[in-house]
Amino acid sequence: MKEKTTDSSVEQIDYSVHTVGLYLIITFSNNITLMWDKHTRVTVTLQSNWMNKVCGLCGNFDGNSMNDLQTRANSVVTNTLEFGNSWKMERCSNVVNQSFPCEKHWYCAAWAQRRCSLIKDTIFQECHSKVKK
Repeated sequence: MKEKTTDSSVEQIDYSVHTVGLYLIITFSNNITLMWDKHTRVTVTLQSNWMNKVCGLCGNFDGNSMNDLQTRANSVVTNTLEFGNSWKMERCSNVVNQSFPCEKHWYCAAWAQRRCSLIKDTIFQECHSKVKK
């Protein structure tokens, strides 16, 4: 299915929409792909032509993870709240307290442990020695 944007104030970009299993996948002609699980997770994939051409909450795609927490004012910070607040819209207030869902809702911790335990499973055993502890 090929469609085009209808807003005349933005560049019109062809895109296709597919459902694969539980995922909705939108592939744009400008080499950006969005994958949504129809719940809480969105994955953005950029092709190499976007290298060094993006910025924001997902980093700047320059191959250097040490500068991914770069604020809107181009300074690199270590505080995630400062980083996130620098990219918010002006009408939104600053976040001052970081919340952790597993601390607020006990049942989230058990779910997260079950989901993340897959990484420790034998299927990824060859990778275990390559991950720093």
